[in-house]
Amino acid sequence: MPTKRSTCRALAVCAITTLLPAQQSQLPIAERTEHFAIHCRPGSRAEASVDRTASLVEADLAHILQELGLKEFPHTIDLFLYDDEHDLQQSTGVAASGYSVPLASHVPHDNDQTRVHELVHVVAEKFTEHGPEPRNLFFAEGLANAVLRFVTGVHVDAVAAFHRRRGDLPSLAEVQGAPDFYKWLQQHPHVDGYDVAGSWLRFLLDAYGAEAVRRYYRGVPAREAFGKPLDELEAAWHARLDAVVLRPG
Repeated sequence: MPTKRSTCRALAVCAITTLLPAQQSQLPIAERTEHFAIHCRPGSRAEASVDRTASLVEADLAHILQELGLKEFPHTIDLFLYDDEHDLQQSTGVAASGYSVPLASHVPHDNDQTRVHELVHVVAEKFTEHGPEPRNLFFAEGLANAVLRFVTGVHVDAVAAFHRRRGDLPSLAEVQGAPDFYKWLQQHPHVDGYDVAGSWLRFLLDAYGAEAVRRYYRGVPAREAFGKPLDELEAAWHARLDAVVLRPG
């Protein structure tokens, strides 16, 4: 898990990863909604809270679909709830605060932020757009935080603006070109890379719309997706950050 401030600790370390089928199926289904099968361990604290989760997840999904410009999601998502991070890690053998695999998320029952972040990964994995450029997990984590907007109470633009004014905001060429984004995070522990990525994708969503962002996310070059080269887009993003009023906290 990357060593960062509370953003990474509160959210997931993994986007879409591989999980053994046995790990996926060890918790029974406690509740169903239109798009979700909610799993938890009988007698657990997570089970006691399952009605609350069931009352929230459809609204979570509707919000994500609206943000990403999608009208429907014709799939069922398996949502696995755990008492806390320790329970999740002990139950799955995955050292993460929360994580997703295709059409499934594993999260602590009481962390709404992690649940939404992980559901963005699940939805994005079903994007149908395709392009020739490779994409690392800067895009996956950025899109999830862009949808959240506020991470641990702070807007992603404020975090990116803070790094820009401190002089350590990385270039897009550097972070988007990193072969392993998580390794890059480990090598730059003082840069909140999740929120920097979130600010960049939030800028693109606001300025160019979800359809263009989905294409870019799935490998369509920036010039083709947005009609402008990456350096021009980056300059416009920096101008937006320069206008952010930072609070002393």
